[in-house]
Amino acid sequence: MPAPQRLSLEAEAARRIRIAFLSPAMLKLGHRPTFSPEDLANHFFENVVRRARDAYLTCWGEWPPWVESPVSNAKLTAHRLFHYDLPRHSFRQDKWLEFDGALGYLNLEGELSAGMPWARAAEALHFGQKAAFGLGNVRVFTLE
Repeated sequence: MPAPQRLSLEAEAARRIRIAFLSPAMLKLGHRPTFSPEDLANHFFENVVRRARDAYLTCWGEWPPWVESPVSNAKLTAHRLFHYDLPRHSFRQDKWLEFDGALGYLNLEGELSAGMPWARAAEALHFGQKAAFGLGNVRVFTLE
């Protein structure tokens, strides 16, 4: 059982962060998966807000009040990502399923204080597709 986490609503001052993908994370843009570091960085906060909205709907059965994606003019400064292939056999469906994604880290720089509560939420909610299977586990580190 994971330990309970307390999320702070206060803005955490951050100008540089590292997003570490601890389990394979996959982002779909349109109908195609992308493993591009630029796409992952540009859509990170947007995806986390969407997952938080969906979790709220699941728990309370109603749509949350208006939620805006944080304004972040973050720029990707460094990355080290690997495409990780994780095949899994489903005995119920009697076929192999592809569980792949990006492992590694992204470094973002800019005014990120408005997005830090959402980044902390990503640590609990995970990121991207197939998060219900435990994929997309991220950890966010503040650099300096």
